[in-house]
Amino acid sequence: MIRSITFAFASLFALASFSLAQSGGVKGKVKAPNGKGIANASIVVLKDGKEVRSANTDSKGEFRITGISAGRYNIAFDATGYSTGLKHDVVIESSVRDLGDRLILTYDRGTFVIVQGSIFFKEGSSVTGAKIQLEQVNGDGSTKTLGSTYSNSSGEFSF
Repeated sequence: MIRSITFAFASLFALASFSLAQSGGVKGKVKAPNGKGIANASIVVLKDGKEVRSANTDSKGEFRITGISAGRYNIAFDATGYSTGLKHDVVIESSVRDLGDRLILTYDRGTFVIVQGSIFFKEGSSVTGAKIQLEQVNGDGSTKTLGSTYSNSSGEFSF
C-alpha cells in the first residue's frame, strides 16, 4: 500500500514538473512615443481569438506574464489615450520571452484637438506676429492656459 502511494505521488510530481517545464511567458516594456513607460497598460495574450492570460504594466510600463503553454500567440497592448498595439505570431516556449522595450503605442488621434486659424485686419490684410493664447475653460468658470503662439507672416497659427 505504501509503495503504491509513493509511486502515485512520484508520478504526480513528475507530471507536474513536466507541465511546468512546458509553460513559458512573456515580458517587456510598453512605452509612449516620448520614450516614457506607460503605467497600467493592459496586455492580453490571445490564442485563436480567445484570452489566455492578461496583466497590467507597473508604474514603469513593465510587465511579466507567466504560465502560458508553448505555442504561437497574438499579444494586444492597450492604454487609455493610446492606439491599441498588436504583435502577431509570438512564439512562446518553455522560458519567458523578452519582447523588449520597443513596444511603443502611438497617441490616439481621438484625444487630440488641432486648432488652426488666421488673423486678419478689418480691411483683409494678414496680421504678422499676433499673440494667440489657447485656454481651457473649466466647469467653475476658471481658465487654464494650455499654450500660446504667434501668427506667421501669412497671419496663420496652429496648436
